[in-house]
Amino acid sequence: LIEIELAFLFDLFYTKYPVNLNPCLFKFILLAILVAAALFSLYLAISLVTILLMMSILVVEFAQFGIMIFSEWAKVTYICKYVQSKRLQSSRCAGKLIEIMCGVWLLKPWGRQLRQYSLLKSYSYSPWKCTHNKLTTAYLDLKRNGQQQIAPANLSAQVTKAIAESLRNNRINNLEMGKESLRLNNLFEKLSRAFDLETTTQVILVWHIATTFCEHEAPPRDPLSCENKDIATKLLQYLAYLVAFAPRLLPDHACRTEYIFDCTVSEARKLFQGSSVSMGDKIQKLKDVGSQQGKETIRVIMARGAQLGTQLIEETEDVWKVLADFWAEMMLYVAPSSDAMVHAKYLTMGGEFVTHVWVLVSHMDITRGPRD
Repeated sequence: LIEIELAFLFDLFYTKYPVNLNPCLFKFILLAILVAAALFSLYLAISLVTILLMMSILVVEFAQFGIMIFSEWAKVTYICKYVQSKRLQSSRCAGKLIEIMCGVWLLKPWGRQLRQYSLLKSYSYSPWKCTHNKLTTAYLDLKRNGQQQIAPANLSAQVTKAIAESLRNNRINNLEMGKESLRLNNLFEKLSRAFDLETTTQVILVWHIATTFCEHEAPPRDPLSCENKDIATKLLQYLAYLVAFAPRLLPDHACRTEYIFDCTVSEARKLFQGSSVSMGDKIQKLKDVGSQQGKETIRVIMARGAQLGTQLIEETEDVWKVLADFWAEMMLYVAPSSDAMVHAKYLTMGGEFVTHVWVLVSHMDITRGPRD
C-alpha cells in the first residue's frame, strides 16, 4: 500500500504527462499517425535523415503515450470508469483488459533494494582527483574519503517482517533508539553504556562496528540465526549508507553527521594503516584497541564498537536475535521526519526504504523520544 502511495507521489511530482483519457485524445493520436504516414510517403525520396527524424519523433510520442496509459493515475481513472459504467461491468473483455493494464508497471521508481555501506570495507577509498576537485565542485557532488558503496541488497520479506514485529512490540508512541528491543531481551542494563553518546550517528556507527565484529567472531550456527544475521546485516549496512550518503534523512543535522563520519573514517585509517589489511587482521586490531583501558581510547568510535561487540558475544546466548531486533527498532527510530521535501528529493533518484518506513510511522502518529 505504501509503495503505491509513493508511486502516486512520484507521478504527481516528477512526471509531465496529463491525466486525460477522453476519446478525443485517442482520435488525436490516430490522426497524428495518419499524418505521419502521409508525410513519410510524400518525402520518401527526399532524405534518409528526414525519415529517421520523423520516425524518432513518432517513437517518442508512442513511448510517452504508453507511459501515460500505464501510469498509476490512469489506472485509477480506468477503475473509476469501470465502477461507474454498467456496460463495462457486463463486459468480460473490459474487466480483463483493466486487470492486465493495472498489473503493468512501466516505471518503478523504487527497485525494492537497500543500498549498502561497510566502514571496514570502504574506509580506505579515496575519490579520483581528476573528477573530484575544486574545479568540479560546482558541477558534481564531491565524494569524501571512505565514501564508497558496496553491492546493494534486495529487501527481503524477513526484513519487513522484523520491522513490523518491532513496531508491534513498541509499547509507547515515542521510539527510543533501540532501547526497547534490549529491554525485551533483558540486556538494557548490561548494554546501556552503548547509548551514552551525543548523537544518533555515533550510536549507529558504534553498533555498526560491533555487529561487523560479531559477524566474524560469532558466525550463526543454525537456520534461525542465519535469518537473524541476514536481517541485522542488511539493516546495519543500510543505516551506515544513510550516514555516508544521505545524512539529511537521519535525525542529526547533516553537517554534524558528515563530520562524525569523516572523523570515523580517519580513525579507521589510522588504526588499520592501509587498504591491503585482511578482515581477520582488522578484527584482531579491533580486539587490541577495544581491550585498552583509557579515556582517550574509550571515546573513539572504533574502540567502543569493538568493546560493544565483545560484550555482546559474552553477555548473550543468541547474539543475532538481539542484533536483528536492535537494528529493526533503530530503522523505526530514524524514520520520523518533519522535512518532507528531503524525502521528495530522494524520490527522483529511486526513493529510499527509510521513506517507506517514514510514511508508515507517520500514519500511525509515532514519533521519536524527546532526545531528538
